[in-house]
Amino acid sequence: MDVGLQHGFRLLDVKVDPQHQRVEDHRHAVSISPGAMEFLMALVASPEDVIPTGLLTERLHVGSVELDRRFAELKDALGDSASEPHYVRKVAGTGFQLVAPVSIDVPPEPTTDQIL
Repeated sequence: MDVGLQHGFRLLDVKVDPQHQRVEDHRHAVSISPGAMEFLMALVASPEDVIPTGLLTERLHVGSVELDRRFAELKDALGDSASEPHYVRKVAGTGFQLVAPVSIDVPPEPTTDQIL
């Protein structure tokens, strides 16, 4: 996984702060459980790929019921729709997928005045 992702990234209009387990958009900020953030980070590691449920349960050391709980928590925090997902979706009988593009906010390079 890209180290920059650990310091924060965006999914469409949502800013994700993995270090503080928070997601926020222009309306509100929501804290999520460490498990829900771990689930999101597993999806972000393979953007656009459908990650099989079995692989996620193995990677995250949880059962499928816990995986579904984490998915539901994340979907609620993002304000995502089950019928028209913009961020994450469950692919019936297969696994889960991150559908939103990931972008890393890169801070601007400091100017000479800022360094001195």
